[in-house]
Amino acid sequence: MNSYKLGLAVAAALVLFGTTGAFAGATEKWSLGGFSHPESVDLDIPHQVLYVSNIGGAPLDKDGNGFISKLSRDGKLLQLKWIEGLNAPKGMVMKDFTLWVTDIDRLVEIDTRTAKITNTYPAAKLGAADRVIAALTGLRRADLDALFD
Repeated sequence: MNSYKLGLAVAAALVLFGTTGAFAGATEKWSLGGFSHPESVDLDIPHQVLYVSNIGGAPLDKDGNGFISKLSRDGKLLQLKWIEGLNAPKGMVMKDFTLWVTDIDRLVEIDTRTAKITNTYPAAKLGAADRVIAALTGLRRADLDALFD
């Protein structure tokens, strides 16, 4: 579990400071355990919270055990299972009030204002959904429909 806590602390620092060079010599501000195979952390600037993807089981199992946790920027757990029923969520990116999450072979669209999954897009045409997560901030709805129909 310590490696997960360390990984989460490093990931949170990357989100908060941008790049590894920006926090050379920085000290740990907080650490938090209790996750289930945490994979990624993303910052929601409008809400001033962090989201943590939790695989919950094996990284490629479609078991519905994955979830997204919600934390305050100062490291307090706000909700361990903010979004549930995912398979093995990994990469995430925020765009406006939408959290985009890769989940094995699909992309999941979550409205952060309502904490609801609003859509899912099968990623069969693209292979691993992680390949598109970085490009999502520039995609429009029509682009997603064309890629994931």
